Amino acid sequence: MNPNVFVYGTLRRDATSAMSSFLRRNAQYMGKGKIEGKLYAVSWYPAAVEASEHYVIGEVWRLFDPARSLLALDEYESVPSLYVRKEVMVHLFDQTTLLAWVYFYNQPVDRYREIASGDFLNQ
Repeated sequence: MNPNVFVYGTLRRDATSAMSSFLRRNAQYMGKGKIEGKLYAVSWYPAAVEASEHYVIGEVWRLFDPARSLLALDEYESVPSLYVRKEVMVHLFDQTTLLAWVYFYNQPVDRYREIASGDFLNQ
C-alpha cells in the first residue's frame, strides 16, 4: 500500500487541527509540492478538485502505518460522501515526483470561492 499522502489544508504541518497533530505523530514529512487541480474555500477547510493547468500547493507525508492511518484520515475526510481518496502524481519542490494519496472534494464547488494561489494557508 502506498504510504504517501498529499495534504493541502487542515492537515498541513502549520495547521492547528487535531488531525494535523495526528499526522505529525504518525508520519514523516517529505516536503512541499503541488498537484494538478483547483482549490476552493468551503469554510474553515478547503476543497481540491481535479483540473489540468492549475495547481494545488501542499505537503507530502509518508505514513508509518498506511492502513491504520488512512482509515483515520478517511473518517476525518468523510470518505466517500464529502471527499474521495485517489492516487495522483505529486511534483515536489525539490524536483522529484512521486505517487501519493490525495483527498478530492466529492461535492459541487460552484458556490465556493476559488483560491487562485492554490495555497490554502497563503490565500
